[in-house]
Amino acid sequence: SERLDQAEADELARELVRRRGWGWPSMLLLFAALGVAQACLIDQSLFSTDYMGYDGWEETRGATLIPALGLSAYNAYNFVLGHVIFSFGAPIAVGEAWRPKYARDPWLGRVGIGIALLAYAGAAALIVSDPESRSASPSQVLISAAVVVALVVGAAIVGSRHVPAEDGRHPVPIWATLLLGLVAALVSVLGGETWTGFVIGVVITGAVAL
Repeated sequence: SERLDQAEADELARELVRRRGWGWPSMLLLFAALGVAQACLIDQSLFSTDYMGYDGWEETRGATLIPALGLSAYNAYNFVLGHVIFSFGAPIAVGEAWRPKYARDPWLGRVGIGIALLAYAGAAALIVSDPESRSASPSQVLISAAVVVALVVGAAIVGSRHVPAEDGRHPVPIWATLLLGLVAALVSVLGGETWTGFVIGVVITGAVAL
């Protein structure tokens, strides 16, 4: 259910961005909104003290726990960024790069969008109905929902200022993209699932984003 939920979510986000004529910054902000929704509102794993009985969960969570928020800083960084890159961003980037001629075109018609919406809502409902996915308190749900709304609004604002790139531009060479991604991935895990690892990861992610 979770994989189906993610697959439909990224397709719907891309469809919105391409139909509105926005760019990748807006798409990444929407992916971040979906990542927060997945980890905080749907499966609520970010707030779980013992999610699905995974080994080492309590230790990892406790290493960077923020008691006032009831979540782990490293988990928040890891879960949301993981969704942005692996659940949503990378599949869309590969799909668009595979057929660059249609990279900026919508992929779904009205029927396809309707089916995707129903599939996303149905899969999300199945996950939420699982008792293991009810870890958040009412205040945590409200704050998470506010963050999701803020990211969506940010995507719209950035998108409204988007200037389409001119045709004929020179793309970044694939070897440079792979090298940058590999180095960033290796360096970002040097500190482990600790506060040091969290700071390193945030700094590396910010540098790559810029």
